[in-house]
Amino acid sequence: MPSEFLTKILHNKIKQAYENADSVSDISHNTVKGTFREGFLVPIIQSLLPPHFGIGSGQIVDKWDRFSPQADIIIYDKRKIPPIIEQNGLGVYFIDSVHRAIEVKSDLDTQGVHQTLNLAWALHPKNKDGLKTAKPGKLKGKKTNYPLVSCFSYNQSVMDLNKALSKWGSKGIIPSTMFCLPKTGFYNYVQSTGKFVKFPSNNDRVENTALYLTIFLNCIEEEAASRGDYSLFEWMLS
Repeated sequence: MPSEFLTKILHNKIKQAYENADSVSDISHNTVKGTFREGFLVPIIQSLLPPHFGIGSGQIVDKWDRFSPQADIIIYDKRKIPPIIEQNGLGVYFIDSVHRAIEVKSDLDTQGVHQTLNLAWALHPKNKDGLKTAKPGKLKGKKTNYPLVSCFSYNQSVMDLNKALSKWGSKGIIPSTMFCLPKTGFYNYVQSTGKFVKFPSNNDRVENTALYLTIFLNCIEEEAASRGDYSLFEWMLS
């Protein structure tokens, strides 16, 4: 049985974030409005993570100077290599430290779906042109877990994720991604079905968001343990 106290507090925080997001809906400048809405979500995520995980925004880079597309929220492990540059929460983060990346949308459309998929593909280990960790991992065969990508949207124009997916221009491999949408629910791409599958829910946006955060952030500690140990040598000398 889940903790009633934690559930109530989390739901209240999420409800307040939605109310704050609604209050800035009249701001005409999309970048300014989007920045506020990212900021409403960050404290909720931070409150659910151990203190050795940091949150920023910007781009992810690997040892071979390959950069990811811009990501609105980047969750990284402070115990690994710190951001190469960071100012007021905007920075460049080493993939060896990054575990989660989130696209935050005020109103998700087909282009926004594709932006999320492009970010996920850039971080996919089977993408030969994508970012790669510098050190071997600690899993079998010296493999490691790569960052998980999702999209959180306050509103949505696109109602059918699979229709938007069909227009993406697939690279052959569809990255595993999650979408939290206020009107239709929480979705995850399932490789075995080849489509986005909706998690059971009652279409309540607060409950859907709580479910999304719980599943998206779950196992982040185990995944951090799959990465190689801190080594500046790998980046600067080898």
